Amino acid sequence: MEAEKLSHLPQIEIEKLAIVQSDTINTENTYSGFKLFRQAEKSLKPSTINTISNKEDMISWFSYVNSVEKKVPALGCYEIESIHITSHGLLFNGKEHVREVSHIADVASLDAENIVADKPMSKKTCKNPGVSIIGPGYKVYGHWLVDFIPRVKIAQALYGHDLGGALIPLPTDTPKWALNLLSVVAGISSENIVFYDMQKENIFFSKVIVPTYAHASYHFHPAMSGFYPRPAFHKPFRKICITRKNYETETSGVLKKLVGRDLFEKYAISRGYELFAPEDFTVREQISIFREAGKIVGEYGSALHNALFSNAGVTIGMIRCPNDVQLRISALRQQPVVLLLPENEWIADSGAQTYDLSQNSIERFFDEMEMSR
Repeated sequence: MEAEKLSHLPQIEIEKLAIVQSDTINTENTYSGFKLFRQAEKSLKPSTINTISNKEDMISWFSYVNSVEKKVPALGCYEIESIHITSHGLLFNGKEHVREVSHIADVASLDAENIVADKPMSKKTCKNPGVSIIGPGYKVYGHWLVDFIPRVKIAQALYGHDLGGALIPLPTDTPKWALNLLSVVAGISSENIVFYDMQKENIFFSKVIVPTYAHASYHFHPAMSGFYPRPAFHKPFRKICITRKNYETETSGVLKKLVGRDLFEKYAISRGYELFAPEDFTVREQISIFREAGKIVGEYGSALHNALFSNAGVTIGMIRCPNDVQLRISALRQQPVVLLLPENEWIADSGAQTYDLSQNSIERFFDEMEMSR
């Protein structure tokens, strides 16, 4: 097979391939061939934010960013036919790349343009229907919480807990913790999964169910809160400080390094916080810890997204805010935010995003955390 860039292949929007169903409706933000779970709805009002920075313009900027609301399109599933899946969940109908509607799907389309098929790929055929849930970032914990698990939940709402016998295609190098997360949070076992070697195989389905994402640029649909039920009522009592000390060079995501981490964590311990390294705990243990937490501090990243398992009113203390995903989680769960912005940020020779904090700003941060109720 001659080398061929997939960017040479035409693209088709997913709604143009959807099979018209007798039980579908055609309303705003839905299409014929779309099986509806929830109508389009405005994202929830933002939670409060208190930004600590020596730059007034940044305080104003994050106040504005936090205030933005957005209408989220309808949630549901498309059913499309004659699909082969390759790489990290890229969908193809013949030679046409099937485009979904979301930020992460846009990233997938860019990846499709850069993939070079420089060797023959074997074709694996699955007799069951498929449920497509993954995309770029399938090795990153946070993407499972905000992108992929909600897609499973949407499909389960429409097709049943066992997905009506459909199987979820996943690459063979999907992390074990991701499989555990699927099992614990969505009840998905190995019987509901079909694996493929993305380096060697395309996997073909006669029919694929494609759930929507539960957000519009991470402004979450209110229905997503139901995917992560609130814990049984109790007064959260633990104060948790997430540490990345042992994980800075191990991540599958962006490399980050906090200069002065020891000082920050020393202050946290002196204020009654427990140091918490997520990688030392099972998925069930992590969920339990976040359900018991009344205050959570840490650097921006996947581990902090575990606040989805925490209750309303839990204060989230965040170092840095390179994007607004955690702010949108706080809006969804109604969790006030204390945001600590670094004095300096730079890219190290290693490529790591590097930043530091002053002793004064750390003290102010923990004072604000204590005052937040």
